[in-house]
Amino acid sequence: MKEMTAYFLSNHIYVRINDDGATLLDLNRDEYSSLTPQQAGMLTQLLRGWPDTAGKDECQAADLAALSEFATMLLRREILTTNIQTGKTLVEAEISKAITSLTDNHADSLHRRPAIRHFVLAYARARFSLRLRSIRNILAAIARRKAQRADRMHACESSEVEAAVSDFLCLRPYFYTQVDKCLLDSLTMIHYLADLDVFPTLVFGVRTRPFEAHAWVQYGESVLNFPTDYVNSFSPILTI
Repeated sequence: MKEMTAYFLSNHIYVRINDDGATLLDLNRDEYSSLTPQQAGMLTQLLRGWPDTAGKDECQAADLAALSEFATMLLRREILTTNIQTGKTLVEAEISKAITSLTDNHADSLHRRPAIRHFVLAYARARFSLRLRSIRNILAAIARRKAQRADRMHACESSEVEAAVSDFLCLRPYFYTQVDKCLLDSLTMIHYLADLDVFPTLVFGVRTRPFEAHAWVQYGESVLNFPTDYVNSFSPILTI
């Protein structure tokens, strides 16, 4: 049997397999798209070395032709690549299931007065970066900062994190509401906490029927800026 071309997922593409097929996040275009269950199956076959996978050796030429045509379409859309330097294997994002949310109970007064300055700077940074930079560049910068400051990262006492988040939640209503602003809110919190040397995880999640995308911030098993039940209704597609 003729050996299939080796395909890789492009570095700017993230995938979540679901019951309805698959959801794709394209950071270059800042957009989501979907695949049918049949297309999702073909994608996993391409990325997992099909037809070498056990049980696929007796596929007919028509199946190979359809798979080749599908691969060509994905290459044209830059979802797949044959260049290992600009590609990656299919690995779905993982995050611990959220058990608690710090939004449930928080103080109405500030713990630290400098929190106001930290919030203003974080909010300005998030807002202007969303206006002037691509999502891919924004996320890459967050990942770099997290890596560069790894030596300053430490396991904070839960009380420290709770106090910082409580200050954030206390200040937030004076600047914006969360309605349709989950990414702005999450980026603001990421920048705000980084100034305090706290580096939680930025999570992008998706769900279908109907389709909806969401972003939130999570520290271990605690959600920091949204209710637990709400974020648990999404499946993670990208974590930083």
